[in-house]
Formats: sequence, structure tokens, C-alpha cells
Amino acid sequence: MAWIKGVNGVKKEYFIIFPFISYHDRLSNFLDDAMENNLVVAKDNKLIQASYSLSVMETRVILLCLAQWDSNNRIPDDNVFTLSTDDIRELGVDKSHAYRDLKSAVNRLYNRTIKLDINEPDAEMRWITKKIPSQIEGTITITFDKDVIPYISELKKRFTQYRLMDVAQFKNQYSVRIYELLVQFKMNHERIISVQDFRYMLDIGEKYATIKDLKKYIITPALDEINRHSNLKVEFSQIKRGKEITNFVFKYEPKEVKHTATQKTQATKPIIPLFTGHPEYSVDSEAVLEDHKRLKTKPEPKPKITLDSDKKSKITGLKRAVTHG
Repeated sequence: MAWIKGVNGVKKEYFIIFPFISYHDRLSNFLDDAMENNLVVAKDNKLIQASYSLSVMETRVILLCLAQWDSNNRIPDDNVFTLSTDDIRELGVDKSHAYRDLKSAVNRLYNRTIKLDINEPDAEMRWITKKIPSQIEGTITITFDKDVIPYISELKKRFTQYRLMDVAQFKNQYSVRIYELLVQFKMNHERIISVQDFRYMLDIGEKYATIKDLKKYIITPALDEINRHSNLKVEFSQIKRGKEITNFVFKYEPKEVKHTATQKTQATKPIIPLFTGHPEYSVDSEAVLEDHKRLKTKPEPKPKITLDSDKKSKITGLKRAVTHG
């Protein structure tokens, strides 16, 4: 559940991010709501072209919040969003790890920063400035940074908007970022981005140092998702200056995406693929695993599940009954 409190603690706006229903129904209803209500995400163009990195789950939280807010109105500075363990448990997270995983995701989001100007590499702002965990209630409360609010609300000009349904099925952390860069210039049907700017905006730095690796691990997987799940058909090419590849070229056309009743009835499978966890470590995204791999560190191991003596004796008795039955 999530809500926003206005001035003096008075609730000025209320919405539910995830209603408390079953896992598959929740995923199905999420996309149905996006289709039927035409939920729209809007961001200032400076934020579209800014430098930042978010995991898949962090991105979804941001997008869902933006889609539920009328971008013509300003989000209050004292906004409050409260997320519960029920929200992420219904997304397939193990019950025993739900609070820990939620807290881990919010902790990472709390430390995420945004760089708006490539000419001012040391100037940064945060997505959120407050997080209040309550393990007893199984909730964490977060507040958007007042500096980021002008870039996600009360948008009048020079902003980009798109339907939430067109990115709802992405599971690659770079798919949404690349999609946003394309729809920013949707009337041109083409966008040319220098390799340097591309690395900056996706906050890649020197990661994937070669163009070959950049295409293999970022561009190709992201474009596969965009072509498969969004309303765009994208073709990719490169511009060379001598032997050096200097620019990426994205040419795209809108395509009709039909969401039929048949597709809805088949939504018994998860339609928003999520990272389902690591068998040994307590992490909730591929990005976290990549960060640990890059830093040559190990995530926190999952707690071992042990059985008390009473459960052990019951299992032993059951095995004997099966063997001699």
C-alpha cells in the first residue's frame, strides 16, 4: 500500500500501488489497469537525459508512483510513500525474507543519485531523502527529495510522457532508460547518441569497455525487450569515424500493440518478469550481483533453514511409514 501526506499531515492524495490480491492476479491486474486506465509516466527532459542507474525493482517503484500522479500538479515537499512487506511478498519474494529484501531495495534507492549536467559531474541530487523502517509493522516510509520533485511533477513544457503499459513487461534495467531516450524524440523516428553521452546517461562509466561488450550486455538485450514488449519497433546501427565507433543510431517506428481478452485470460503466468533471487545470497536484483562481482565482494548469505527436533521426528516417522508401507 502507498499513500501521500500533504501539509500538516493531512492526506491530500491516496493511492494503492499494489492491492492485496494473489501474486498472479496482481501481475495481471497491474497490466490491465495500465491498459484500461492509460496510466501515463511523465518526466522532465532534463531527467530523461540525466545520468543515473536503478535496478529493475527500483525503477518500477519510481514509475508506478509517477504513473499514479497527475504530472500537472506538484508533489508536495512533505510527501510520504509507505511500502509494506505485503507489496513485495505478492511479487514472489519469499515471506521470510520480504522485509529484509524491501529494506535492501530502499537502502539502495536512498543512496542512488542523479547527475543532471554532464558539464557538472560533481553536482548530484537524490531520488529520496528520508526512509523510516518499521520492522514491527513490516513497512518502510520514503520521501522524494524536494530537488527532484520539479522534474517529476507540475510539468508544463519540455517533458516526455509515455504509457506505463508500454514498459510494464521490461525486466532489463536498461530497457526503460533506452526506451525513454527514444520516445523523447518520438516525432523524429531517429535518435543519434554519441558513445560518450550514452555511457553518461546510463551511468555505465568504463564498465563494458569495448563496443562489443556494450552491445552484447546492454544494447541488444534492451532492444530485444523494447521490440518484443513495447509499442516501438527499433533498428540499431553505428557511425564510424575512421576505425572508431563514435555514435549509436536508433531508428524506430510505432507499432500497434493489441491487448486482447485472450491475452488477459492467459495471464496466469507472471507478465512482469522479476528477479527471483539467488540460491545462496540475499539479493533482489541482477544489478546488485553485478556490483558485488565488480567490487569482488560477496553479498550477505541466506540464513540456513533448520528444523526443530519435533519436525525432524515427524519427517523421520513419515519416511519410515513410506518405506514399510
